[in-house]
Amino acid sequence: MLYHQGIAPLILPSGGATPHVETTESEFLRNVGVTLGVPSEAILQEDKATNTFENARLSLKVLQEKGIKPNKVVLVC
Repeated sequence: MLYHQGIAPLILPSGGATPHVETTESEFLRNVGVTLGVPSEAILQEDKATNTFENARLSLKVLQEKGIKPNKVVLVC
């Protein structure tokens, strides 16, 4: 996992509600990360996006609101 390899010190799952799922995509992915040993404080969240463009735009907004200015990002689809 990229977090455990030190490649991604923060993880930002992105995605809102989808049909047939009780939670948002972001919350589902957060839970997977925690189950795999990623500390919850290393997981940011964006839970409004409904498509790929919104994933990118709203994730950038989350980073900006947290004052995070990354030198590089790793995008995993």
